[in-house]
Amino acid sequence: MDVGILTRYFLRRYALARRDPGNVIPYFTALLEVIVVALGLPSAAVYSVFLITSLRWPLLSRGQLDQMATLDVWIPVSLVLLAIGTLLFWRKFSKYRLDPTICAEFDTDRDRKIIFWQRTACIAICGGVIPLFALVVTFLIF
Repeated sequence: MDVGILTRYFLRRYALARRDPGNVIPYFTALLEVIVVALGLPSAAVYSVFLITSLRWPLLSRGQLDQMATLDVWIPVSLVLLAIGTLLFWRKFSKYRLDPTICAEFDTDRDRKIIFWQRTACIAICGGVIPLFALVVTFLIF
């Protein structure tokens, strides 16, 4: 099957969610994880770069910066990202919900390992490498 990387991620995650007998909503579980990996984590990485560079080169006053680092900002941003992700991916992946046999070819041990490493790499890059790079650039290079 010739599909993009995000669709492969979804199909692997959907197959994994369908394996879990306690998961009554496997489609939504897979869709939510795709939204987090495709939109949430990169947004958090960009946000962390903005906050880290603002420590040295303030674009906002200190009070605004403190307010931006609270849940008052993250909850609405998360809801907006969830809405955008749902709009982007619902139609694209709904055909797999209607025919779940398509994800059967993505239900192997190899696919489960791939999904683990893809998720781990995304978390490591967006949560560690990019903020660390921003720290180095902000405080050591300039």
